[in-house]
Amino acid sequence: MVGAMAAVEAAFVAGQQRKVRAGSFGDVTESGSLRFNLVGGQGKLDSVLALGAGGGVNSRFVMLFDAVTRELVAMLDSGLLNPLRVGAEAGVAVKYLASPSSKVAACIGTGRQAVTQVAALVNAVPSLEVTKVYSPTEAHRVTFCHNMSVWLNHRFEAGRLRCRGDRRC
Repeated sequence: MVGAMAAVEAAFVAGQQRKVRAGSFGDVTESGSLRFNLVGGQGKLDSVLALGAGGGVNSRFVMLFDAVTRELVAMLDSGLLNPLRVGAEAGVAVKYLASPSSKVAACIGTGRQAVTQVAALVNAVPSLEVTKVYSPTEAHRVTFCHNMSVWLNHRFEAGRLRCRGDRRC
């Protein structure tokens, strides 16, 4: 996660300094539309993010090209990369916005995005002592806390939901 956060932070800075080119073009197929977003660094095209949807199918992938030879280096499922990207972005934000002496954090939800979000949070704020986790299902909270504690060597606690009135939690 630390490497992903550093890469995202460098991309933010490069974007602000206008060192990154981005653009899109589109093509329409019989089953729907296909949009390509181009991202280039330092004036050289180094990756193409292709997003496509058609006929109820959501296919997303990232194609990475060598900046010099233009050869395809890798084709990756962006469904696997997206939680890492979102977590890294959150980590960079927390690095600059959280109090450096913060002791307690909260995580709402225990889905795929939550894993990388809390990994970034723990790395961005070393002073954290505990992260309290809330989700509608107690079993998910407990399992998430156990798995994340083992992985990150950090204390996680399953939070208790309190509801008012007739609402179900």
